[in-house]
Amino acid sequence: GDFEVSILADATREVPPPRDVEVRFRWEDGTRGRDSATRIGRTMIGQDAYQPFHYTFKQVTLPLTFDVVGGDDRVDGLRLVVVERPEIVEMTVDCEYPVYLQRPPRRLAVAGPVEIPEGTRTTLSAVANKQLRQVVLRNADDETETVIDLITSEVASRFTHPLPPLERETTLLMTLRDRDGIVTRQPYRLVLRPRPDKAPEIVVALVGIGTAVTAEARIPLEGEITDDHGLDRLWVDLAVDARPAKRIACPFDSADPQSVGFEETIELPTLGVPVPIQPGQRLRVQVKAADRRDLKGGPNIGASQIFLLDVVTGDQLRSILERRELMLRRRFETLYG
Repeated sequence: GDFEVSILADATREVPPPRDVEVRFRWEDGTRGRDSATRIGRTMIGQDAYQPFHYTFKQVTLPLTFDVVGGDDRVDGLRLVVVERPEIVEMTVDCEYPVYLQRPPRRLAVAGPVEIPEGTRTTLSAVANKQLRQVVLRNADDETETVIDLITSEVASRFTHPLPPLERETTLLMTLRDRDGIVTRQPYRLVLRPRPDKAPEIVVALVGIGTAVTAEARIPLEGEITDDHGLDRLWVDLAVDARPAKRIACPFDSADPQSVGFEETIELPTLGVPVPIQPGQRLRVQVKAADRRDLKGGPNIGASQIFLLDVVTGDQLRSILERRELMLRRRFETLYG
């Protein structure tokens, strides 16, 4: 690093301050040298108390002793000691996952951005290469700072800091200051990225029926429902025209709540809706699922496509089927011809 030396020559004496100040130095390997300090401005006699000078040792790699000589005075035996900058040699993040994930705590080594499930409580742990005086943690998102004082710590080369549950990407900048007052050249960066809990994925289809049904129909649904961390509830919403939907709970085997084979048949005559289903109405059928997420905002809700079914009479349904059969027969005859 560079080391700056500020020199003040007394300007209150009868003898004016020196025009030139020299820095004479001796490196630890025996090499000697001398250089002139830079005068800053020009002192006005009777007005200014000091004439300032400035000198910078560039990129110091070895300890050295130096003297400052100017006019009829000098300061001898100044010692510049070169030490290592404080550095983090090991950094980990202890994770305490949300209860609904049912995962044991885990320690992750930091080697770049750390991605963890949202809602996870984390504790930062780090080991430095030397004894520290303090660590300044700055949140780059909201510019808040936390100072960890280690001057009285028995193991001042280690520090920990608990963090709140992770809800959004967080960037922490860490500046280390050692017992010699040396700080890190650049702040260390820790990026924590939450991995959102995805909503359940539902892939279901109507089996064996078309888009027209009678009021006595059975509506079979089959498919698969998956979730990254496990399902909690399944149900079918069935609505008649613009009326509020009726929720039909669907029990499932929780042996593997992350992937559930879905088979459900809705018996229209036994639904017990307040108003009987009549021909001319339209049914809206949709399968929904909720996962186990218990964080702020509640569980994620997944939904299938909406199936729209026209309610017809038995004669109308037979007529629709006959027309469909006739179209298939004509298509077959065309292909055969």
